[in-house]
Amino acid sequence: MNKPVCILIILILIYLFYKRNSITESFYIKQIYNPSYLERNPLVCYVSESEEYLDKYYFENIIGKKFPIKITTNKSDMFSADLALLPENIILEKKQNNSYPYDYLSHIKDVSFYLVELANSEIEYNSISEMKGKKIYLCKNGYTDILWNKLINFLNLKENNIKFVYYSDPEIAKNALKNKEADAIAMLTSHPNDYIFDMSYEMKLHFIPLKIDDNLIDIAQYTMKGLRKTKISCKQYRYPYLKQNYESFGFSHSLFISKNLPKNIVEDITKYVFQPKEGITRSAALGGSYYIPFSIGTRSWLEKQGYISISDVTEDPGCTLLAGKSVCTGEAGKYAKHVYNRDFWGSTVQNDPTVVGYLKETNNRAEAEFKPKDTCKYDNDDSGKYQCEYKRVCPENYASRSIFRRVIDDSYLCFEDISIKPEANCTRDGKTWDRPCLDNTDCPFYKANQNYPNEFGKCLNDGFCELPLGVTRKAYRKYESTPICHNCPPSNPKCCTKTEIMASPDFAFKNDRMERLKNSKELLLRGIIV
Repeated sequence: MNKPVCILIILILIYLFYKRNSITESFYIKQIYNPSYLERNPLVCYVSESEEYLDKYYFENIIGKKFPIKITTNKSDMFSADLALLPENIILEKKQNNSYPYDYLSHIKDVSFYLVELANSEIEYNSISEMKGKKIYLCKNGYTDILWNKLINFLNLKENNIKFVYYSDPEIAKNALKNKEADAIAMLTSHPNDYIFDMSYEMKLHFIPLKIDDNLIDIAQYTMKGLRKTKISCKQYRYPYLKQNYESFGFSHSLFISKNLPKNIVEDITKYVFQPKEGITRSAALGGSYYIPFSIGTRSWLEKQGYISISDVTEDPGCTLLAGKSVCTGEAGKYAKHVYNRDFWGSTVQNDPTVVGYLKETNNRAEAEFKPKDTCKYDNDDSGKYQCEYKRVCPENYASRSIFRRVIDDSYLCFEDISIKPEANCTRDGKTWDRPCLDNTDCPFYKANQNYPNEFGKCLNDGFCELPLGVTRKAYRKYESTPICHNCPPSNPKCCTKTEIMASPDFAFKNDRMERLKNSKELLLRGIIV
């Protein structure tokens, strides 16, 4: 074979080789894969290391089913993660420069304070304060530790000689209870949970929920912001030893989200958290927080779904909370205000089961109350010899008005013992002589906080004056002790300082949060942190 023929054959073979490859490649579509934002940046999800055995389940089995995640228990990530699952109070205490480290995303569950003891103990306790001299195990270095210690200080439990033993491994606490080395375990959890479920099948358990005296609830909620009434459901646990449900106190166990995530990513996360099952919204998620605002992305999703209205802050709070796209007028407006008054704190609808309504109506028709140094005619006697019993008398209807006045005067009573009369006998024994308030001006703290428009301190429908937090009521209008004020340090909640640009001390009233938010601009101008 000559040389030209060989060269030709080689060229033909080369052509056929490249032709074959080009035909093969034509069957495949070339595409460059671009990973998504979250594939490149998995969501950093924080859970407390001490409570990891309880909390990581939510991220692993809920959030992790939909989004790429990375769970961290590093304390340095506590306030800088993309998502964090924590009791609301933990975030509330981290407010700096009028801002929180996270935005609010959703309420997940309530976590409740309670003690776990053996059901067959010699004495089954019903109150934490009854555990005098007992040994209670408490998880250390987590939010359970932080919040239980706030509770211990508030209730002065150390004065009951209760010994708290700190543990890091939940198995240690379980074995200590089982072996009767611990009298109880202090818990702050939601229900049901696997830890208690497993324990309930290993031993017979009894719960001791947190009880707070009715007179202290308002102060407790001010001292531990976010504290709320909770319910402990035991139906998932071993029957019959844990057969009842309990009422306790605790916090919203909430999901918080970084302020730095892109809005569209936040909307995607919000949709999944609020609707883990397509089209079905978790009703518990809609409540939000009274303190921490929703993120822009969450609010955008809620507005698109019609779950919150875009409203003027000066409108009725019922309209602000109205769920739906309806304009807050007519029947929709009436319904919103009705539901707000019925279900939300800040309600203005109250019952009047007493005679106070009659007294108020009588007071409107009576002449002004007598002042001892006044002189006037009495019983139609013009001589002026008698000290009158009324400040002002109208000759035309003297007799009828006098009766109204006497009804009001006779409404005074000895508050601690209504059988004692007259006033001298009541006050001589150190008791309180008082009558119900009949209008707002009767009340010592009416509009006492003058830093923003409000009606706090008013005369309530039951005849009692609304008093600031921290004030001990002695009677309808009378009181002792000093009030609590906003923006005082925890060590001195009654500091009640007044700066030059404040119109008055910033007295704290029950359920004043909504009014303070509505008037936040004015408060901030006065240098008051909302």
